[in-house]
Amino acid sequence: MEPIKQFIENHIPQMNNPEKVYELFKGLGYKTLDTSYRGIDAWGLRDRDKESVREIFTIANYEKRFQIYLVALKSFSSSIVRELPKYFERETQYPFFVLTPDFQHYTFVLIEKIREDAGVWKRKIIKLNLDRENAYHTDKWTLWQSAIAENVTDPNKIYGILKEAFKVRRVTDKFFAEYKTHFDLLVDELKKNNKGIQEFNEPNYIYAFAQRILGRLIFLYFLQKKGWLAGDKKFISNWFQKINKEKGNFYNDVLEPLFFKTLNEKRSDDSSPFGKIPFLNGGLFEKDYDFLLFLPNSVFEKILNFLNWYNFTISEELPLEVEVAVNPEMLGKIFESMLPEYERGKKGAFYTPRPIVHYMCRESIKGYLASSTNVPRYKILHLVEQTETKELTIPEVKELYHALDNIKVLDPAVGSGAFLVGMMQELIRLKTALSEKIGKRVFPAEFKRQIIKNNLYGIDIESEAIEIAKLRLWLSLVVDENIENVEPLPNLDYKLVVGNSLVESLRRRKIISKDDLELFEDVKIQLLHELRDELLDEMNPNKKNKIRQRIEEIENQLVRERLETEWQNKLKDANDLIEKYQFGRIPMPTPDKKRHEKFIKEANQIGNLLSEINKSGLKPFFLPLIHFAEVIKPKHGFDIVIANPPYVRTQKMSDLGYREDLDLHYNFVDDMYVHFTFRAFELAKPKGIVAFITSDTYLTLSMKERMRELLQNNRIHRLILTPKAFKATVNTAIFIV
Repeated sequence: MEPIKQFIENHIPQMNNPEKVYELFKGLGYKTLDTSYRGIDAWGLRDRDKESVREIFTIANYEKRFQIYLVALKSFSSSIVRELPKYFERETQYPFFVLTPDFQHYTFVLIEKIREDAGVWKRKIIKLNLDRENAYHTDKWTLWQSAIAENVTDPNKIYGILKEAFKVRRVTDKFFAEYKTHFDLLVDELKKNNKGIQEFNEPNYIYAFAQRILGRLIFLYFLQKKGWLAGDKKFISNWFQKINKEKGNFYNDVLEPLFFKTLNEKRSDDSSPFGKIPFLNGGLFEKDYDFLLFLPNSVFEKILNFLNWYNFTISEELPLEVEVAVNPEMLGKIFESMLPEYERGKKGAFYTPRPIVHYMCRESIKGYLASSTNVPRYKILHLVEQTETKELTIPEVKELYHALDNIKVLDPAVGSGAFLVGMMQELIRLKTALSEKIGKRVFPAEFKRQIIKNNLYGIDIESEAIEIAKLRLWLSLVVDENIENVEPLPNLDYKLVVGNSLVESLRRRKIISKDDLELFEDVKIQLLHELRDELLDEMNPNKKNKIRQRIEEIENQLVRERLETEWQNKLKDANDLIEKYQFGRIPMPTPDKKRHEKFIKEANQIGNLLSEINKSGLKPFFLPLIHFAEVIKPKHGFDIVIANPPYVRTQKMSDLGYREDLDLHYNFVDDMYVHFTFRAFELAKPKGIVAFITSDTYLTLSMKERMRELLQNNRIHRLILTPKAFKATVNTAIFIV
């Protein structure tokens, strides 16, 4: 394969006309036709699509079952990529396309047919975008993997070779392996060059610190691809070479000021020492350490060489349209892949495949719209499944739009944010279709911003997971923004939260239940809501800290009020017992003496807890019911609770520091997914939607009877077995209630 690799390396920069494209495939071993096989009219293109096409060439034809087409475009658009294959499938079983508007930028398109049902097929588009003057290593690698031997003429075999070459998984697996190598290198260099930093002696701290550096750096690569770093598509490498040549330090002289000054501080006209770069805010670039840090240029030379091999795309994958490149979804897969095997088993973290996310989000939205609107169910199904609005009346459109505007979705085990991103994509798709039906202008970036601010919530016990979930939501905003009118990213501190979503306890004491929220003053809940809304868009670091402190004060106050009420009730119960027997002048029986002692003991425990909270002045706890009180109190819970909860068995629950809290909250200890299921019904509103993918052991094991009863009592809408859906060692099932 070496001669082919060298051929691709030399040929791609010269590929500036149709003949050179033909030569590419000839060099890859394909039997090419001459350029006279061309024409547009034979394909029956609609006028709208024909306007986008300059010429169509047939490069290769294998028994009319596999054909390669070169489509010279007048202008490139995503819609033409989706529409063109429809015309060619009548002529050939396996069409393969090369689209270009200028013989500089190319999109190679492989069509894969996905069987949905008997006789029902859907078209999946797999794309490789290539700039001939700036081709990435992985682009060239994919092309040389597409080469065929001279004697291969079977259309099925040729298609199979291309299908294998264009597998996104090949790129992702390669990326993960190299990422892990460079992550370990960074951790070693942090330790070796910063021995005076005590925090680096803590493995969890240095692991998270290295992840943040690489996470921020990868975010820069996505911004660079967008052209937001001074318009320079090689900004990071160019600055590294400049600083290295000047004997400066890349981290201290470029990355630190870029992260914590340029991207984190508002500037007039977006001017900076690095050129015009937008202010992004959002918390991603807030400095989270106060020590002097040293990292040699040599470590970044290796990291940048690795990252420069890959094509970064800011587009999120869709179920039926993917790009052979590093996309934002990979951030989630990185989080899962970076957990060592023993840690993954202990934490039970497994990345949810996109088709499963897609299915669960759609089914949840169907259930929500059916229960919260008066629109006939068949119309809702047509809208959600096919984006069909023809049957909807204008009042129905407005009712559905209002329902989607007010939906509240929680993932209590959010991981890297796959379900929240999936839900956002579905909400945008549906709101766009409804808007177009009533002639309302559509602004994707504005839709995304509103959805992230108003509709999506997540909790995870792992801080690294929350960081990546935030990154994914921020990147989804960057996709649709233009540099001319880019808005700062929202602060997601109170939308995506580090915490334990399973319990409402503190120091082994249950603090609050959903019913207790009714005791809280509406004015305080409203104030919390207003402060969190204010924090979303606040740009000044000092003001952000003041708002955070005020929110914590109010949450503290709510907890104190709840504890003081319980403390007073326990003392009253104890005094009532004493008065009962003092009034009758009879001795207190032994059972009531024990009850009195219990009341006094509990009152003292509550009093000590109150003193601890009052003395610390800080919030050493996370209580989901209080944290999301502005959602849970008025709605009595979330509209949809959706998750892929951790896979931790009962036997391993003793390793957790909160086993006693689980026993206190649920009166049992079971597999982690069972607790998450019970918790989901607590956090969802009455008759809300719960959509989970979990181990399927509750279907057969006698000890899972409580889980079966819970689901049976709440009427299961969908139960689908999904054996070995991902890398967990158990079979799985989806249930939607």
